[in-house]
Amino acid sequence: MARDEEKDIYEPGISDDQVRRAEEMLGGLDVPLSIERRNQSEDFREAELIPGDRMADPIPALVSESEINGVRVVLTRDPVPAMSRAEIVMDRRGTQVSYKGRLTESRAGKRAEDRMQYPPLQVSFLDPD
Repeated sequence: MARDEEKDIYEPGISDDQVRRAEEMLGGLDVPLSIERRNQSEDFREAELIPGDRMADPIPALVSESEINGVRVVLTRDPVPAMSRAEIVMDRRGTQVSYKGRLTESRAGKRAEDRMQYPPLQVSFLDPD
């Protein structure tokens, strides 16, 4: 089944044709490609990001309620380094829930409202083990 056939008619996202044209335009460049995926999950919950070594204090964060392409989006005020082991702890319907995995290094958000904040909102991804 083609990617376009799986799309939600109200939130179609990126079409196969758009991906093909982007690959053609960027084909010769040696740069990492980043697609902003926060709009695929509008439900973020307050959480704590706990480094795997547990030597640092928990970091306040907002985390996507559901996984987006197999990862959870993590939003923080301050930059966070990549972590080979990290844990997200949040309250979900009155129960404390924990997600563990690898955390990517954060980068400044790409939305205009992210950049208007000082410091800019930081975006990283938790990839489950």
